[in-house]
Amino acid sequence: MIDSIGDSLIAEVREMENHPDMNKKLYNILQKHISEIEQRQGIPFQVIAEVISLGDKALNSKTSNILHQYIAELQILLEDGVKKGEFRQNLDTQSAATLLFSIIHGLVNLWYLSEYDFNLKGNYENLWKTYCKVISPNGDDTFVLAPLVVSPPS
Repeated sequence: MIDSIGDSLIAEVREMENHPDMNKKLYNILQKHISEIEQRQGIPFQVIAEVISLGDKALNSKTSNILHQYIAELQILLEDGVKKGEFRQNLDTQSAATLLFSIIHGLVNLWYLSEYDFNLKGNYENLWKTYCKVISPNGDDTFVLAPLVVSPPS
C-alpha cells in the first residue's frame, strides 16, 4: 500500500511537469492533493502515521525513501520556478519543498483527528497565502490563486 501512495503522490507532481506557469503548477498540485485527501478521508497520510507507529525499520526506511523522493520532486519544481524568476532567487528549495509537504501532512492530521470537523479549506487557503509570501520574489501573495473548495467526506 505504501508503494501505491508514493506512486500516486509522485505521479501528481509529474503530471504537471509541462505546465508553463510555475505558480499555477504548484497550486494545482496542492489542490489535487487536497481533493484526493478529501475523497480518501486522509487515509494515505494516516497510513504513513501507522507505518511510523509500527516500528518496522525496513518499512520505515521504505516510507522515508518514498517521502524523500516526493519532496525531491517538489524541490525540482521549486528550482525551476527560481530559474524562471517566478520564485525568490535565494529560496532554499529543499526547505521550501519540505515545508510544503509538512503543510499538507499537518492539515490532514488535524482534519482527520477532528473527525473532519476541522476547516480544511479555510486553513489550507491561509497556509497557502503564507507559503506564497515565502516563495514569492517580492515577498507577497500576489500570485495566490482561486480558493480551493473542499467539503467533508460523506
